[in-house]
Amino acid sequence: MLATHIANTLMGAYQSLFCADGHAFTYFWGEFGYGEVLLVIGSPEVNTALRLAIEVVTKIIILLTLASLVKVLISLVHLVRKGRWRWASYIAFSNPVMNSYFLFVLIILLVYVMYFPSYRGQGRQWFPLIFPLFVNAAIFAPRVFASRVARRLAFYLITIGWLCYSLIGCYSAFGCVYREYYVRRYQPVFNIQELKPVTIDKVCLLEVTWLEYLGRCAMLDRYPLHGFDFLEVPPGKDIWIQWGVDLPAQAAASAVFIFVDDTKMYQATYGLPSPEVAPILNSDKYGSCGFGAIIPTNGLSKGKHFLTFKLVSGDGHLLYNTKIKVQIIVK
Repeated sequence: MLATHIANTLMGAYQSLFCADGHAFTYFWGEFGYGEVLLVIGSPEVNTALRLAIEVVTKIIILLTLASLVKVLISLVHLVRKGRWRWASYIAFSNPVMNSYFLFVLIILLVYVMYFPSYRGQGRQWFPLIFPLFVNAAIFAPRVFASRVARRLAFYLITIGWLCYSLIGCYSAFGCVYREYYVRRYQPVFNIQELKPVTIDKVCLLEVTWLEYLGRCAMLDRYPLHGFDFLEVPPGKDIWIQWGVDLPAQAAASAVFIFVDDTKMYQATYGLPSPEVAPILNSDKYGSCGFGAIIPTNGLSKGKHFLTFKLVSGDGHLLYNTKIKVQIIVK
């Protein structure tokens, strides 16, 4: 069982770190926060092709790194056998940059083994090792080549490729952030009195947090996740509501309304990217059905309050009264 667990862990770590659809890989190369701000270089098709090319190059560099590491270890073993263990120790610890990189890789793999499958690595964990990553890819890995010309060519290709990606990525990031946060999203205006009320059960995903993210509760079809069915909120802290919805029409909604104690109403920003919804529902139709709203608690008294939700159908004629009721406690 232990061997099976370790094998599954290593396979999961490999998938997460070195495959284009892996969790840590995607976060390292441009999915930030909850995945709501995606770094898209060019068109989505171009960005996908670029990610696949990066995956191929990454795997090649892994093989070169392992081969170069084996080559170094063999040399160290020969030195130890000849009794020159001091020279072997000196060589082994002479490059603290690469040693920090290899040590961190071992620590990450150990964390995977200890907490797999609940642990999900993220690309930001590798940020302090950007320089060792570059040194490994451009200098250490190509050492496996006997030809100095081949090593130099690999160095220039990797360096120029990384530099070009960084410059183009930085340029594209401005547009991605601007479109997400600074372009006003059109939110249609509805007269609730003119809509036909319909009661439904199915709201796919809903997460409620207060903004410092020290407390949260998540709902899946009215059943609590994370073991909580209520959220405790310190007084004066705003509540952030997010994630996507599933309508009987199997399409995105037109609008989402949130009610506090059936008195105060807030219209959420709808049409946010919701990449976590499509895999759960096995449909790409739900890629932009996320919604978000910030609800202030300053005007609420201490104690229990309830949030309820109403959705406007995709055609704009029906008002879905969901059965979701989230309890919040203002402390």
